[in-house]
Amino acid sequence: MFTISMSVCAGEHGPLVAYDKNNIKIVFHVGKDHPRPDVVVVAVSVMSLKAASVKSFTFQAAVPKVCSPL
Repeated sequence: MFTISMSVCAGEHGPLVAYDKNNIKIVFHVGKDHPRPDVVVVAVSVMSLKAASVKSFTFQAAVPKVCSPL
């Protein structure tokens, strides 16, 4: 599914810090609107707190198949 990032509005919940170790911080921002009832839009911010630039970075997300709408 494709969503234009500029159209995502912040949801009711504040940002969720998913990871904050080794000078890397990952924050999830849950969107307000849902393109479909079974879809949640999450914007991910990844920040390096080191002075040196990051040369390579891979973010992999997984959702268990048991997740389903109620």
